[in-house]
Amino acid sequence: MPTTLFALVIFFCFVTPGFIFEMLRERRRPPRIYTALRETSVVIVASVFFSLPAILILFLLRRVVPRVFPDLQELAEQPAKYSAGHLANVIGLIVAVVALAVAMAVIWHLILQLIQRLPRVTRDPVWFELMAGRGRAEGSKAVALSVELTNGACIEGAVKAHGLNKDTELEWLVLESHSKWPLRSRSPNGSFQDQGEGWSYVVISAEEIRTATVAYLDTRK
Repeated sequence: MPTTLFALVIFFCFVTPGFIFEMLRERRRPPRIYTALRETSVVIVASVFFSLPAILILFLLRRVVPRVFPDLQELAEQPAKYSAGHLANVIGLIVAVVALAVAMAVIWHLILQLIQRLPRVTRDPVWFELMAGRGRAEGSKAVALSVELTNGACIEGAVKAHGLNKDTELEWLVLESHSKWPLRSRSPNGSFQDQGEGWSYVVISAEEIRTATVAYLDTRK
């Protein structure tokens, strides 16, 4: 841990690129719950990932404008003494490293965004987004679900109807058979079987749902 004010400032400058990168990532995906140790480790590793190339680039530029950069050898041997006599150069180097590392973090986030095409995080409940919101695939004619129940059983079918309360949270589902997604079920330790002609639909309470896999049928692109 930093023991002086200057060391504390250096530490915060060092972790800034990783912190900004994680903040940008959370805009495109739900935040993950980490322990304090793991969350700190993620930020530090991300900071190292961006800071080391930034330091290397500035080290290569040192030969172009040597007077602007501090003497790294003297700074490493006598950091307190050298910093006191060349404070402007040291601060300039720190600002340059942080600025370049942050710029690299932003660029890398944009590259990942283009590659992964992550959806923007929304504050609306997930069921509302899947059934009627922006999360539903454009042009989809039906929503198909594979629902795992709390008792271990599983039911698959197309959504015939659903109930959302005033907070747009799911209260119940009605699943029916679809030409591309038949109504079928399995017991906790069994295999899937079609419900047969005697079953036209199945009603499921939201309290019984453990997990659900979603697919969109008849989607036109």
